[in-house]
Amino acid sequence: MSNHHGDRLRLTRYKVVATLIGSSSVFWCEVFSDSRNNLKNFQYFCVCVGFLSWLAMRYTGLHATSEYELEDGDSNATQSFDFNKTSMFTGYRQIICQINVLLLVTVNCCTTFHVVYIRNFLIIVADNLLPNHIFPDLARTMLYGSVFVVPQICVLVMSHVVKQFGAFKVCQITFYIKIVSSATMYAIGPHHSWILASFILTDSSITIATGQYFDLLMSDCIDEDMKTYNKRSPRSSMFYGMNALFVKPTQSLAPMLVLAILSRSGYESGKDEMASDPDDILNLHEVMFQIVCFVPLILGLIQTLIWTKYSLRDSHLDTKRLHVV
Repeated sequence: MSNHHGDRLRLTRYKVVATLIGSSSVFWCEVFSDSRNNLKNFQYFCVCVGFLSWLAMRYTGLHATSEYELEDGDSNATQSFDFNKTSMFTGYRQIICQINVLLLVTVNCCTTFHVVYIRNFLIIVADNLLPNHIFPDLARTMLYGSVFVVPQICVLVMSHVVKQFGAFKVCQITFYIKIVSSATMYAIGPHHSWILASFILTDSSITIATGQYFDLLMSDCIDEDMKTYNKRSPRSSMFYGMNALFVKPTQSLAPMLVLAILSRSGYESGKDEMASDPDDILNLHEVMFQIVCFVPLILGLIQTLIWTKYSLRDSHLDTKRLHVV
């Protein structure tokens, strides 16, 4: 829609604002449907949400344009002809051979693994490691809600930093923060509940927020691909398709791996604390604490090592870029 880095960043902010508004739909649904006890109001609410979604998509389809759609018809015809001459296999081979793309996809796999782990096991881990007599229910509820709201706020706040220093530098700093905070938390130990809760919130927020800038980084790779192979139009769908090919399995691997570790540590039997051996419960809590610390630590180390090889670092300095997704 725009070929300027600043416009891309503004689109990212728009996406985050839309996410925040959309996430409130569950709350309003509960209010209007009386916790879904009123089926008719629940149905009305769903119809209204669906209509608003269609209206927004319709407006976008009518008014959203990119620089390539504004070119003349002859150029578009040549563009389509050139694309058809290039086989899909050759296109994917060209993309896979770009080291920056492979590095970015690997980093994104690590981020996706971390985010899926957070969304699936945060409540389980927090309920076991944060004692009720120290961490009250209200604070626990606020922690669970904040994990999904604070990252969006972080994206809005950090947008000015990204505009000045670039998404590469911001991501690099967040990797350092994950490593240092995880090592510090492990050294402190699991017995400081409020420090542990702060660590969980910080780690979750920076990880989810960092994932929001993936589109900016992928757009840089697409720009580089256009220049490298002298393409008339961007191959965005091929880039995102290849990324999904590697990222989607990671979404399944994260819960499988973590659950396997917990099961070997007696998680199933540890659910009934009254019937479980106290030593087994302590061992389970120790394993959970190690997972909380070592998942971000290991992923942060991997991402930091990979990120040092990534060379597309200065897109924020360009006044005009080639492509935006």
